[in-house]
Amino acid sequence: MRSIALLLLFYSPICQGQLQTFEYANTTIGSGGFVRFNNFAALGQKNEDKVDYSDVRGSCFWDNEWNPAILILKSGKGFKLQSVKLNFYTNDIHYLDNKGTELVAQSSVKNIVFFDRNDTTKLKAVFQHLEGFKVKEVDSYAQLLVEGKTQFLKRKEVKLIKNKDTMLDHPDLKFVSDTYYYIEDSGNTIHLKNLNRESLLSVIKTTEEDETWLKANKNKLKNEAEITSFLTYRNATKK
Repeated sequence: MRSIALLLLFYSPICQGQLQTFEYANTTIGSGGFVRFNNFAALGQKNEDKVDYSDVRGSCFWDNEWNPAILILKSGKGFKLQSVKLNFYTNDIHYLDNKGTELVAQSSVKNIVFFDRNDTTKLKAVFQHLEGFKVKEVDSYAQLLVEGKTQFLKRKEVKLIKNKDTMLDHPDLKFVSDTYYYIEDSGNTIHLKNLNRESLLSVIKTTEEDETWLKANKNKLKNEAEITSFLTYRNATKK
């Protein structure tokens, strides 16, 4: 994943200045084109099977609210939609058509670029198809935390747990989630076994300058925020 910025030029001229840090070069938008959304069949959509999650504790969505987004297909085409959700339980991409019908995208989606629903000039999150990782034979998506030569990704996997409760006449249902982190470098995606210095440095090697920066910033690489900060610095200085 290397240059989404080209696609975003078609989304809103106001957005471009705020999104320059996201530089993805392999979207081939020039050949695929940006599709103003009037042909929902191009996503190979299916009607969403209505599953009642109201009796399930917790949430399976990245965000329970609908957000505007751009879907970038593996073919390079980009689709702008006003209402999109990402379901971590099914790994489906839900969206509303112009009649308000809820559908699920069936075409091969490479990237999902979410914007703030209250201010569409603000980028909210970017998800990318995680090569080699599927859940229930369905493509899974990871959130891009750091872009550049060395990428840092986060994937959530949601499961539905059924507990027998003798006080109820139906099972007690709840969503539980696990979080997985990955480093992608030179086309290789590696799962971090733990979110700490030892696990990260088993994947990448630090230089003397890196260690100086870590010490000066009191960064111990012990959590998501610290690893994000370090890799952002590292990518900026090692272009």
